[in-house]
Amino acid sequence: MFNVELDSSVSGPEYYHPGRSISNNDLVRAGELHPDFAEEYKFRHRVYIAEIDVDALFQSKNQQAVQPIAKFPSVRGDFSLILGKGTRYADVEYVVRDSKIPELIRIDPFDRLEVGPFPESKYALAISLVYQSVDRTLTDGEVETFDKAILNSLKQRLGAELRQ
Repeated sequence: MFNVELDSSVSGPEYYHPGRSISNNDLVRAGELHPDFAEEYKFRHRVYIAEIDVDALFQSKNQQAVQPIAKFPSVRGDFSLILGKGTRYADVEYVVRDSKIPELIRIDPFDRLEVGPFPESKYALAISLVYQSVDRTLTDGEVETFDKAILNSLKQRLGAELRQ
């Protein structure tokens, strides 16, 4: 994956709709085709275009190797945690990754509740964890062990609780 930061404030060629395009200088530009140009070709719907300077992209120092498609299935688990209001998602992610479980390949937040059946000094954060092994199918017991290790770490280090 390339690390490309995009800027929507950079003006671009006139064939892009103003305010509806993003750019990384001359490396990557994407956005909506300006209505005047779309009208010339009698397009009935909005048209989106992208331009990538492939030569510059491949010369980038931020290249990473492409990973092969996994042969073994991944396992996804979700946790709904109760945390103190001062606890940031970055803290949660750090603690989860610091559990050093090699099979943990992804962590994503997907829901946050500020009010609910918990004290006002707390909030609920739902996270999704994805595990996968490169050499075998994970067993239910292994996944349960990973989950317990992560939950124990979150409880000890951040005071997290599972939402009931």
